[in-house]
Amino acid sequence: MELKTSSSKKLYTPILIFILLSVLIFQAVSSLSIKSPTYDEPYHLTSGYIALTKKDYRYGADHPPLLKSLAALPLLFLDLKIPENYPELIQQSMFTLGSKFLFQPQHDVDQIVFLSRLPLVLLSCLLGFYVFLWAKALYGEKGGLFALILYVVSPNILAYSRFVTTDFGVSCFIFIACFYFWNYLNNPSLQKLCLTSLFLGLALVSKFSAIILIPIFFIIVCVKLLTERESKLKNLLIPQNSDGTQSNLQTFFMHFGVPLIIVLIIIFFAYGLSFNFLTLYNEGVNHLKETYFRNNGPRLYYLLGYFFYEPSKLYPIVTFLVKTPVSTQVFIVISLLVLLNNRKNLFNELCLIIPIVFVFAATFTDVNHTGVRRFLPIYPFIFVFVAKLTNHKFFSDSGPLKKQLAFATMTILTLWYVVSSVRVYPDYLAYFNEAIGGPKNGINYLDNANIDWGQDLKRLKPYMKEAGIDKIKLMYEGTADSKYYGISTIPLSKEDRQLGPQSGYYAISAHYLIRLITIPEAFGFGPGWKKKVYKPIKVIGHTIYIFNFGSS
Repeated sequence: MELKTSSSKKLYTPILIFILLSVLIFQAVSSLSIKSPTYDEPYHLTSGYIALTKKDYRYGADHPPLLKSLAALPLLFLDLKIPENYPELIQQSMFTLGSKFLFQPQHDVDQIVFLSRLPLVLLSCLLGFYVFLWAKALYGEKGGLFALILYVVSPNILAYSRFVTTDFGVSCFIFIACFYFWNYLNNPSLQKLCLTSLFLGLALVSKFSAIILIPIFFIIVCVKLLTERESKLKNLLIPQNSDGTQSNLQTFFMHFGVPLIIVLIIIFFAYGLSFNFLTLYNEGVNHLKETYFRNNGPRLYYLLGYFFYEPSKLYPIVTFLVKTPVSTQVFIVISLLVLLNNRKNLFNELCLIIPIVFVFAATFTDVNHTGVRRFLPIYPFIFVFVAKLTNHKFFSDSGPLKKQLAFATMTILTLWYVVSSVRVYPDYLAYFNEAIGGPKNGINYLDNANIDWGQDLKRLKPYMKEAGIDKIKLMYEGTADSKYYGISTIPLSKEDRQLGPQSGYYAISAHYLIRLITIPEAFGFGPGWKKKVYKPIKVIGHTIYIFNFGSS
């Protein structure tokens, strides 16, 4: 009997992990198939496909090739055609070529998009497994499973793990690199350092912003040396003989030279074994500087229902507060209070906090107001950090009443978290928390990829058919082709633009609607749009608003 019980306990955790990751896959796959390509996806897909088939890295040089090539890998089994004049199209616009490649008449766009998104879903399983591993190492199996639950139903993780972009992939590799680096610092070995270097390299060829790992690692090492003066790491970094002279230089260089070699090899392979790989990579880093630090001309920034001529430093804070589930924010506050009262494992928890602080702080330099996807990497660290609550003294040392109260609080917050995510299915990208009234009020706070990335065009035609609408005036912000989805559109008339909406059906994406109800003149529309009372007859995916103007 004891052997059977022990055996069942060993199987219990792997089965739960399998179930949770299966839930993750189901949510992602079942929802990604009903979403049209987002604004950036045709560009990334085409860039990856050209990199694989033509070894041409000029197109999409502003992003490293790994994730784009990974997404395009299944497309090698399809009969796809790259436009013959693609070098000319590259010069026009990075998005023009993407749309022309994807929406060719002979291409099955739904099949292409579906297959290209699957590698990112697999990466989400990999990241979920490592979230469990790190939380389990710190807080036991309960902590690991709790962190995995938070990860599996996270609306922000589900939103971006289904699309061919670089944001989720780099989040995956940043987290795993930090996990192995933490392991290495606690018990140094060449194997752990090589694994750290491997995932550092993968992060660097996923998105140029992964360079932030370098200062993160440096600060963590400094914290380790300051908090644990007699650590193995210090002896490894500054090896000495008994007489105080330096020794073991071979070991010293192995632990600094080998990581550099591994990273360079990964970059070399990512750029198709081109000996020009460092030049190509440097060009991308220069583009990163423009993205984060340089304001390329006048533009308008939307926040809290208003447009501004300068980026606001409040933007990352507001974005986090309205896009992060309320339960998660409560868990964070409680976990910080617990940390202040108990600093026993301070270094281990700082290894989670430091990446969160650095990544989030970097978003303040983003002059483009990109949104939640800029600080997406912080969420896996948050899930591990709050997993400590499952191992707190309330569940072991406290009296029965406190235990019950703590357990009830954790249960209610977790159920609230799960329900909040399930309710927004399949529209995770448009998720906003209950504190502001949910997704329906999202357009009053943020725009861009926080809500409308052009992902719901595919769902417009079925609604039109159901409602008996033959043609519609479409105001859509995206790179998907409405003709491919069989949507018959009526061009906007001169009266539409100058006087406001005329009689008839309109499909207006959230991106356009935000601008029409605030400052239409700045976007080429007359003041009549601002004066109009907007009462949609239908909202598709929280992003496409259907109006019947002129109806009684």
